Amino acid sequence: MSGCLSIVCAKFVHVHKMIFVSTLLCLGGSLFMTITLKVTPLSLWIGALLLGFGIGNMIANSLNSAKRLVSQPATVVSLILASIYTGKIVAPLILGYLLDNLDPMWFLYLCVLYSGCMLLLLIAFQVTLFCNQRGQRLVQECNERLENQMSEL
Repeated sequence: MSGCLSIVCAKFVHVHKMIFVSTLLCLGGSLFMTITLKVTPLSLWIGALLLGFGIGNMIANSLNSAKRLVSQPATVVSLILASIYTGKIVAPLILGYLLDNLDPMWFLYLCVLYSGCMLLLLIAFQVTLFCNQRGQRLVQECNERLENQMSEL
């Protein structure tokens, strides 16, 4: 369902903003569950809904963003998709084993840690992208100035 929602939103919202919102949804859902789980069981459903929508949108948006930034052959995109779906299959098995053998709160702590790391990586990616675009503009301006000076000679 969140994948369908991300397809509709992609028509109106820039991909990088959607990835940022998805990351915030993941972080918000995990923090919400971690803080309020002891208060009411309903918080588990609300937090899981936020976390699920965030993760569901993130995979499609990340692949779309990567496709826009770097031209990739179809085989590379196929390998990326195969990796994503393999992770989607294996992760529940590992988490089920961990939840049986550890305290379930550790899962929530890992979700918060994971979401926080995703947010930091997203910020680093955005800063790198901004610096790269600014650097390309500066190089282009320098090349234009150099061409103008060369044509004057």
